[in-house]
Amino acid sequence: MKRLFVLFIVFNLSLLSVYSQDAFIYSPKGKTNLKYSYKKVLITHSKSTSKAQVEKNERYKAVKELSDTILNFTDTPNPFSIAVIGKNKLNRSTLLDFLSKGNDTIISVYPFMETEDGNELGISNRINIKLKEGTKIESFTTLFKEIKVTKIVDNQYIKNFYQLTVSSKEPINVVNHLTEAGYFEFAEIDALIVGKKHTNDAFFNQQWAVQRMDIEDTWNLSTGSGIKIAIIDDGVDISHPDLINNLYNNGFDATGNRSDASPRSYDAHGTNCAGIACATANNGI
Repeated sequence: MKRLFVLFIVFNLSLLSVYSQDAFIYSPKGKTNLKYSYKKVLITHSKSTSKAQVEKNERYKAVKELSDTILNFTDTPNPFSIAVIGKNKLNRSTLLDFLSKGNDTIISVYPFMETEDGNELGISNRINIKLKEGTKIESFTTLFKEIKVTKIVDNQYIKNFYQLTVSSKEPINVVNHLTEAGYFEFAEIDALIVGKKHTNDAFFNQQWAVQRMDIEDTWNLSTGSGIKIAIIDDGVDISHPDLINNLYNNGFDATGNRSDASPRSYDAHGTNCAGIACATANNGI
């Protein structure tokens, strides 16, 4: 019984390790594990799409209904939008439903993938490849049909560099297949990388309240620049090096009707609250 019990535990631990990731990509460091982040969706638009056309698109409207925010349409050579989805509003089946509805203004809708270090990858259906010396793009015609390549763009600046557009619902699996097969010098997904904002403040990781608020995800949207905050408490240490540059006219003492907001007691609660709300970041403190 003891042996069976141990085997059962080992088996279940192996399952946990398998299901702790949703996918992976190859990087210079080897395999990088990824998890679907249904908090954000990358919407890739066709090159000729205008913002007005995007707003009329039915699939775009469907995503917008689920979204708390849609970040601005970005008019680049490969235009895109980012939808910030409300909690528990998007799942795998809903996403696949979006993917099955092709049209002429939206090329793809994919969830962001989160790396182990907290960075986010906005996945598109484009794959960048570089041919090995001595090979020609025409020799891969059969392969490109198998992986459902719908478009091939030759990079005019980099020799043997091409961008493939695929119709697959799982473009990461396609790029991994190409990498493992060794057909090319490299194959990589064309992704939008959103780095996780962080600070060099020594005690940042020890701040329980800040960690509970997922503040680093919020900083990717806004850091509160230009916002005035009122701390209604027992006063704030106006000489504190983390606060001194963010104080508004040294504050105001409403109970004493004076301009000096320094606390009258040794209670640091007001200073703590002000530190959570508006301490200076990246000053090493």
